[in-house]
Amino acid sequence: MTDDKQIVNHFVYGKGKPGPLLTDLESLKKKVNQTEEARLQAEKRMHEVAHYLPMMIIVFGENGEVRFWNRECERVTGYSQEEIMAADRPLELGVNSTSGSWTLHEKTDRPGP
Repeated sequence: MTDDKQIVNHFVYGKGKPGPLLTDLESLKKKVNQTEEARLQAEKRMHEVAHYLPMMIIVFGENGEVRFWNRECERVTGYSQEEIMAADRPLELGVNSTSGSWTLHEKTDRPGP
């Protein structure tokens, strides 16, 4: 009868080289890293596309903070993404809650026609 330690040694360590278990773990680790890299690239592309869409896109985080404010939001309200994201209470700058719905209004002190 083979003892458990011999079984573990065979699958984990093999005969002087990584056994099948360690080889499979390394392979799995590489696949996970490749998948994460692909996810990050896809997220970056989606972010770039959303930034230039001709419609207002605002993404809020779990705590109500603005996580994304695209170019159309900047054009319509006059507030840049940097201004909104840096503000302590960004919704008070350009977004009011009225009767449970959100209403955007323009920045009143912006220069221009």
